[in-house]
Amino acid sequence: MSIARVAWLVLLSLVAGRAIAEPEGPFGDKEWVLEAAYQHRDAIDACYNAALADTPTLAGRVLVTWRVLASGTVADAKIEESSAGSPKLERCIRDEVARWAFAPRAAPTRAWFPFFFQPKSQAVQKLPDGAEIKGSLDKEVIRRVIRRHLLEVQDCYEKGLARHPELAGRVMIQFTISGKGEVIASVVQSSDLGDKIVERCITDRMRKWEFPAPTGGGIVIVSYPFVLKSEPRTNR
Repeated sequence: MSIARVAWLVLLSLVAGRAIAEPEGPFGDKEWVLEAAYQHRDAIDACYNAALADTPTLAGRVLVTWRVLASGTVADAKIEESSAGSPKLERCIRDEVARWAFAPRAAPTRAWFPFFFQPKSQAVQKLPDGAEIKGSLDKEVIRRVIRRHLLEVQDCYEKGLARHPELAGRVMIQFTISGKGEVIASVVQSSDLGDKIVERCITDRMRKWEFPAPTGGGIVIVSYPFVLKSEPRTNR
């Protein structure tokens, strides 16, 4: 069993200091950066565990940059900056990213991704509906903010219902709150809804939510389930 968990953080936008995918040719999509990092999370997690064995309190941010050639091969992977202070961790992450392979692209692409690490020993708060919180933000505060935005989730679902009247299911979203209270990442952790458009709509909306800053700073990782179902209509 893993003794630590990587906090997957990314805000895919052209803002300095954030994760970016910037094609050297015509501009294209950026979601593949987050998807690749999530697909390779076990290997990155292994890098962290190995370094954590040497430094049990190891935590920090490691920003990796690389180029994806038109063939999909990764080139020039390097550590752009790091606050972790662990050459072992940094070398391992760099070497792992260098082995990634992507689908062929129309043009070479430069990509950035910040990995944030913290020990798994951090307190975990359980919510009765299956949600889970890792961090120093009170569960009731998180619940209140989510409730304020439920209409946004409902709007995503209703657009899906317009296409598929029988649409229903449970979508578990994992999102990360920064030390400033911003949602800097949101991904679908699991889902039986069967509608990628609705799922993407929810994660996109959540990236715009704002929470109170966590006590003492640091990040907060939340897994929260949304059960989506429509009420049966009755004839009048």
